Amino acid sequence: MLITFTAIYMIFSIIVGISSKFLVKDSMDYVVAGKSLPLPVVIGTVFATWFGSESVLGIPPEFMKGGISALAEDPIGTSVCLFIIAAFFVKYWYNGNFLTIGDFYRERFSRTVELLCSVAIAISYVGWVAAQLSAFGLVINVISQGFISKLSGIVLGSSVIIIYTVYGGMWSLAIIDFIQMLIIVAGLVAISYHLSSEISTPTVIVQKLKDSGKFSLPSGYSIKSVIEILAAIATASLGSIPQEDIFQRIVSAKSLKTARTGVILAGILYCLIAVLPIIILVYGYTIAPTLAKHGSDGNQFLLLQIIMQHTSISTQVMFFGALLSAIMSTASGGLLAPATILTKNLIQPYMTPMPDHIVLLVTRVVVVVFGTVATIFSAISTDSIYNMVTNSDKITMVIPFVPLVAGIYWKKANTSGAVISISMGTIVWISFSGSKIDSIIPPHIAGLIASTLGMIVGSYLPNLSNIKINLS
Repeated sequence: MLITFTAIYMIFSIIVGISSKFLVKDSMDYVVAGKSLPLPVVIGTVFATWFGSESVLGIPPEFMKGGISALAEDPIGTSVCLFIIAAFFVKYWYNGNFLTIGDFYRERFSRTVELLCSVAIAISYVGWVAAQLSAFGLVINVISQGFISKLSGIVLGSSVIIIYTVYGGMWSLAIIDFIQMLIIVAGLVAISYHLSSEISTPTVIVQKLKDSGKFSLPSGYSIKSVIEILAAIATASLGSIPQEDIFQRIVSAKSLKTARTGVILAGILYCLIAVLPIIILVYGYTIAPTLAKHGSDGNQFLLLQIIMQHTSISTQVMFFGALLSAIMSTASGGLLAPATILTKNLIQPYMTPMPDHIVLLVTRVVVVVFGTVATIFSAISTDSIYNMVTNSDKITMVIPFVPLVAGIYWKKANTSGAVISISMGTIVWISFSGSKIDSIIPPHIAGLIASTLGMIVGSYLPNLSNIKINLS
C-alpha cells in the first residue's frame, strides 16, 4: 500500500507540474509566478520549502543526542531567520523590482560582486538539495523493504522533482507547496495525537528527558557552550537570509503586506510544527523501548524504524505522506533558486542579448544540470542529512550576507568594501577550518567577523566599481 501511495503521489506531482506549464507565459511567470501569489499560498510555499527532510529526520535524532542545545540551529535559528527577514528585508526586496537576489548586488555594487555572490549562493544549494534527495532515497528504500536501493530511490526522486520543476517553475512549486503544507501539518499532527493516545503518562516522559539532561546546556552553563549555541543560532538565522528561494517567494507575493505577513506566519508555523517530529520520536521510544538505547548516536534511521515497525498502515501513510511532501517541496525550491540566479546573473549578462523565450529555455536546462549535480553529490556523500543542510548555510553566512546587509543599511558601503569583505571572509573561513582555532571559535563565525571588518575597511578605500572579471 505504501508503494502504491508513493507512486500515486509522484504521478500527481508530475501532472501538477506539467499542468502549471500553461500558466507560464514568460520568464517572470516562471521565476516569480507573475508576482500574484495570495497569502495562503505564500505561507504554504515559504513553510513547505524550508520544512525539509532535516526537519523530520535530522532534528529529532540530534535532540536525542545533544538535547535542547542541538535545536539551536534548526528549528530555533531557522524560525528566527524568517522573523528577521520579515522585519528588515522584505520591504527592500519587494520594492526593489529585482528578479533575483543577485540583481541587488549588481545594482548596489557592481557586476563583480553580483558574480561572486551569485556563485556562492548557487553553490550553497548543492548540499541542501543533495540532503533532500538522500532522504528521498532512504524513504523509498525503507518503504520498499529494501527492494529499491537507496541510490535508485535518489535517482527516482530527482527525476520526478526535476520534471515538475522544469515544466511549471514557480507556479508549480507554489501550487504543490501549498498542498504539501496541508499534508505535512495534518500528517504530523495526526501522528502525534495518535501516539500520545497510546501513552497514559506523557508527563513521565518529560521528566525522564529532563533527568537525562535533554533540557540542559552541554557541560553546564559554561561560556564555551553558550558561544557554541549562539553560533549555531547565528548560522541559520543569518546564513539563510541571502538565499534565492526565500527571495523568490517574497517577490512572488501579490503585495508587500502579503509578503511580510506570509513570512511571519510561515515562521510561526515552522517553529510549532518542527517540534512534532521530536515528539513522535520520543513517544516512539516509549512504545518501542528497545530502540531507545540506540537513540544517543543521532541515527537518522530511527524514526523510520519506529514508524514502520510499531504503527498501523494508516499512520504510516500519513507519516510518509508528510515526509515526502517535506522532501519534495524543499528539493524543488532548491532546484529553481540556483537555476534562476545562475541564468539571470551568470549566463545572461555575459552572452549576447537573449530573447525571453531563450532565457526561459536556458533556465529550464540549468534546472536539469543542477539537479544532476545534486543527485551525484547525494549519491557519493557520506555526510548526514542534517550536516549537509547546516553546512550550506555557512557558505552564504560568510560570503554574501555582509554585502547584503551593508548594501541596504550603510550608504558608504561600496564595491571595494564588498570585494574585500568577500575575500577576507572566505580566506579566514577556509584557513580556520580544521585548525586549532576551530575549538575556540567556529571557522564560519571567524569568517563572518573577517567579512564584516573587510566591508568596513574596504569601504573607506577608493571605490573599485569598475573592477571586472573576464570570463572569456
